[in-house]
Amino acid sequence: MTRVEVLGQGNTFPLNFSIIAPFTETSFVEEVMIQKFGTNRLEPNELFCLLSTDPLIQSKFDGPELISGSLSNENYINQSVDF
Repeated sequence: MTRVEVLGQGNTFPLNFSIIAPFTETSFVEEVMIQKFGTNRLEPNELFCLLSTDPLIQSKFDGPELISGSLSNENYINQSVDF
């Protein structure tokens, strides 16, 4: 199975997210995000929920795994750490 990595960029919420994967998979995930939210600038917990529950995403990929960072914006107040 192809690994898709979604990276949040910034230290204030909502974050811009970049997708690292082959072109087809990247386009697919970006399109689902845009259709659902109208943007790729999201709260991390919204994106994690989408990746965990969206039937289109679930039909193509394993569930998401939080590798680093936090899904809570309280952890980012006055910090300069990327998600």
